[in-house]
Amino acid sequence: MTTNIGRDKNQPLTTAYLHEIFRNLESGDGKGFFDHVANDVDWIVEGTHPLAGHYRSKADFFTYL
Repeated sequence: MTTNIGRDKNQPLTTAYLHEIFRNLESGDGKGFFDHVANDVDWIVEGTHPLAGHYRSKADFFTYL
């Protein structure tokens, strides 16, 4: 899996930095969040809502938006 997408490799991956990335989602800035997500991400969105499921890439997720 690709790492360090959307950030300077010298910038430490801290809790504060992760909160900053997720604040983009809270404010409705999906692009600001997804700019930091690797294209080959493999993730599971839990829940019973329409976006819940297993996605094997960023493109896979975007097919459901």
